[in-house]
Amino acid sequence: MRRLLSRKRTWGLDRARDHLENALHNQAVKDPGQQIAIVGREQNQVVQAIEHLQLGYMLGVQWHPEYLPQDTRQRRLFQALVQQARKVQLQIEDVDMQEALAQPVAPNSSN
Repeated sequence: MRRLLSRKRTWGLDRARDHLENALHNQAVKDPGQQIAIVGREQNQVVQAIEHLQLGYMLGVQWHPEYLPQDTRQRRLFQALVQQARKVQLQIEDVDMQEALAQPVAPNSSN
């Protein structure tokens, strides 16, 4: 069992609730870097989840949610990832569209 202790978000997992994960590692984060918070630990205090304190979406998990597709909570992690990827894609497309509209190219001209 892990306890998720998010300061910001949990990306689909419930805050401060126990979750069954499948930790398969014998190493973990000891000292997180600048602006990185430990947000999930095993009962033996091994770090299982980290997130960035200022960036909009940056989550790292040590367990393997892809091995637990039957667990709705684990699927929520992937759903959050897809949602964030869509937002980024729309931002990129918006910038590309604005640039294209600002510099139209005639149909017969070469790029």
